Amino acid sequence: AKVIERWESTQYKYYMYYMAWINPPDEPASSRIWVATASSPLGPFTAQATPVFDNGWHVIGPCAFDDGGGNFYLLFTRDGTGNIVEGIPQSFIYIVKLGSTMKSVTGPMRLMAKPEQPWERTKTSYELRYWNEAPSIFKNNGTYYLVYSAGCWNSRQYKLGVATANSVMGTYVNDATPTY
Repeated sequence: AKVIERWESTQYKYYMYYMAWINPPDEPASSRIWVATASSPLGPFTAQATPVFDNGWHVIGPCAFDDGGGNFYLLFTRDGTGNIVEGIPQSFIYIVKLGSTMKSVTGPMRLMAKPEQPWERTKTSYELRYWNEAPSIFKNNGTYYLVYSAGCWNSRQYKLGVATANSVMGTYVNDATPTY
């Protein structure tokens, strides 16, 4: 979970975005992104009763971002569980603008990164996985840096990657080699 602050007329309000499981009737368990709010970064936090969004995807790894101009964004990973592309579990990183209440999203979800580089693709002991997850973002000198984990979390090939873009919702270019 990550906490982000936003000034709201007379004081700061704190928003914590986190992943939690749901178990709908007659369907497999899946995860969604939720938000809880507080008047202090130390809490106590009050959880919202519904997910920030629910498009049916299994999602993990939320990260909120303040662009410094009054806009807030939510990054997240569409988990490879249930996202099978050409027979291979694949996880992709997306970004979407948060709504004015910070408790919902507005506008289209945009793909930021998918495992396209060879080092982002992992053969585990039991299957092939193409994996990008755990996004974080920062801006430096007009360039946006997306930092993320790649490869499969349970393998020795798990790496740290960086992708860059000229705008927060822009086209991100993955580095050809891992950062770490």
